[in-house]
Amino acid sequence: MTGSDQEYKTAKVAVPLSYVRQFITGASGEAFSQLVTIVTQLAMVPVLLLLWGQEQLGLWLMLSAVPTYLTLGDLGLTSIFGTEITARRMAGDTHGEEVAIHSSWYTTRVITMCAVLFSFAFALAAPGFVPLIDGTTQTDIQLTMLLLCISVSISLAQGTVGAGMRVIGLAGVMSGVNAMARLAESVALLVVAATSSNLPLAALAMLLARAFVLLTARAVFLHRNLQFRPATRLASRQLIWRLMPASAGYFSFTFGNAALIQLPAIVIGNLLSPSAVVVFSAARTLSRMGRMLVSIVNHAIDPIFTQLAGARATNLQQTARLHRRGIFCFSALYLVLATVLGPTVLAWWTHGATRGYDAVYFVLLAAVMLEICWFTLQVPYISINQHHVFGWVYLVLASLAALALFVVMPSYGLLGAALSILACHVVFTVYTLVMVRTRPIRLEPTKI
Repeated sequence: MTGSDQEYKTAKVAVPLSYVRQFITGASGEAFSQLVTIVTQLAMVPVLLLLWGQEQLGLWLMLSAVPTYLTLGDLGLTSIFGTEITARRMAGDTHGEEVAIHSSWYTTRVITMCAVLFSFAFALAAPGFVPLIDGTTQTDIQLTMLLLCISVSISLAQGTVGAGMRVIGLAGVMSGVNAMARLAESVALLVVAATSSNLPLAALAMLLARAFVLLTARAVFLHRNLQFRPATRLASRQLIWRLMPASAGYFSFTFGNAALIQLPAIVIGNLLSPSAVVVFSAARTLSRMGRMLVSIVNHAIDPIFTQLAGARATNLQQTARLHRRGIFCFSALYLVLATVLGPTVLAWWTHGATRGYDAVYFVLLAAVMLEICWFTLQVPYISINQHHVFGWVYLVLASLAALALFVVMPSYGLLGAALSILACHVVFTVYTLVMVRTRPIRLEPTKI
C-alpha cells in the first residue's frame, strides 16, 4: 500500500471518530457560550433598567459599544493561524508547524501593544462623541472607556492560546473559557450596579473578572501543551505577510459586523436618544437569538471542516450538505416561533419600553434569517482561510448600510435603521449563493 493510499484510508475510516468527539466537545463549549450570552443579555437589560434607569443604561450601552472596535486589532489571525498550524500538522511539517506557532506569538504581542495604545486614544476622544447625562462627568466617561478597552486588550493577548486549542481539537474549550469570562463580567457588573451608579467602578470590576478567568485558562493550557509556549525565535515575517489576504478578509467581517451591530447604537444615541438605543438594542438582541443557536453548530464544525479539507477526505461534500440541511430545517422552525411569540416576549422583557415597535423587530428578524443563510453556506470556505472571497464584499455592503443610517433615520427613525440592515443581508446572501456554487473546498499550507 502506498503512502497516499494509507493517508486516504486514515482520512476515510480512522479519523471520523476523532471528528465526532471534537464536534461533541465543540458543540458543548459553544452551547455553553451561547447559553451564557443569551442568559446574560436577557437578564442584564431588565435588571439594569431597574437599577440604573433607561438614560444611564443607554449611556452604558454606548460606552460598551466603542471598545468592540478594538477586536478589529486581532486581524483574524487567531483563527487564521489555527488553520495554518492545522494544515502544516496534517502535512507532517513539524518545523513549519513550529514556525507558524512562533509567528502567531509574534503577531499576538504586537497586536496587544497596539491595542493598549488605542485604549488611551479612545479614552481621550470619548467625550467628543458620548453625551453626558446628569451625575456623570468627562472624567467618568474617559475612565470607563479606558477600563473597558483594556479589558478587550487582555482578550487579544490570548490569541495564540485560542489558536492552539483549535489545533488540538479543543476549540469548544476556548469558547467555554470566553463564556466564563463574560459570565464573570456580568456578575461583577450587577454587583456594582446594585450598590452604585459609578460607571468607572463597574468597568473596573468587569476588567478584573475577565482577567482572572482568561489568565488562569492560559496558564493551565500552556502548562499542559508546551509546544505552544510563548516564543518568537522562529517567527517568519514572510509567513505573516502571506497570511495577510486571509487576515484582511477576516478583518472585513469583523468590521462589517461592528458597522451593522455596534455602530447603530452610537448613531441612534446621537440622532435620536439614549432611550431609542435601548429599544433598538433589545429588538436586535431578541431577533438574533436564532443566529446565536445556529452558531453553536457552525463554530463547532468549523475546525472539523479544516481537518477534512486538509486530509482530502472524500466525505467532505457530504458533510457540508448534511450541515446545511440541518441548519435550514432548524431555521424554519425558529422563524415560526419568533414570528408568533417575539413581539409579546419583547414587550414583557423590556417592561413595555419597546411597545409600538413591532415592525422594527420583524424587519430585524428577516435580516437575521438571511444572515443565518449566508453564514451557514460560508462555513466550509471560512474554515480554510477563504475569508477574502466574502469579506471585502461584506465590508462594502455593511459600510453602505451604516452610511444609510444618517440618510434614512431622520425621516424613518428606528424602522429606517432596520431596513438598511436588511438590505445589506439581502444583497450579501445573493452574492454568497453565487460564490459557493463555483469554488472548491481545498486546504494547502502557505508557502514560505
